[in-house]
Amino acid sequence: MSHYIPREAYERLVAALQSSPSGMLDARSHIVVALGEIADIWPDDIKEECEAPIIPRANLKLSTAREL
Repeated sequence: MSHYIPREAYERLVAALQSSPSGMLDARSHIVVALGEIADIWPDDIKEECEAPIIPRANLKLSTAREL
């Protein structure tokens, strides 16, 4: 399966992958972050987790207060 991304994102991804990982990241983590954050490429096994609805904190606090 081919994935096409805008040229600007592609160039940023290539530059990020060519750069040295920061002192806090190992090489694999550096690549994973670049793929996800720049190219929006993620493994399919996390799709359900990423697409789960997010409950805003304010609503969560409000609903919890109502239960009390």
